[in-house]
Amino acid sequence: MESKDGSYLAVAYPGGIVALFEKDKAEPRILSCIKGELKSLAFSDLDKGKRYLAAAGKHGTDWLVWVWDISNMSSSAIVLSPDDILRKGENRKDGPRTVGLRSVYFPEVAGEDLWVAAVGQVVGENCPTIFEWLVDTKRLFEEAEKRVLRNLTCQEWEHYVGQDVDYERTRRDSPLPLDWKGKEKPPGAWEEKDA
Repeated sequence: MESKDGSYLAVAYPGGIVALFEKDKAEPRILSCIKGELKSLAFSDLDKGKRYLAAAGKHGTDWLVWVWDISNMSSSAIVLSPDDILRKGENRKDGPRTVGLRSVYFPEVAGEDLWVAAVGQVVGENCPTIFEWLVDTKRLFEEAEKRVLRNLTCQEWEHYVGQDVDYERTRRDSPLPLDWKGKEKPPGAWEEKDA
């Protein structure tokens, strides 16, 4: 899969490996090594200086979508699950399951938000289902700040965000959590307000 402007080429290899080749660079960056198969890759258009790559595939028994901000390779992939959307709609922990994802793409939507979508099949449904997720990180932080009244504790960060993702503050007006063990303030999304 080649980006529209020809500056990137993404290749899915057997075993779930995604290699990203950049124009004029000999060595690819390996973005994923999942336990399963990849079915589809898609590039976003250049959006506010950022470009994203999405992959849809099977990891173990789960069908997932991975989204990388390839202009900022220090960040981890966002991992999205169609089954989470289905379970939320049913308000159940078990419930309809995705049995396959056919394709992933970045739909053109009005406004400035960046979305990713995947077409999949749900158990018991005769027609394909389209799943959509907001992936604009700035907008996600803004939405989280409306709902979260304090910074996550380090333990909550590791549980909900991941151990391999550096801690970031989620509230600009809230102190660091008591279990913060770092010597310096974390490289958070928000700077400390002047006292």
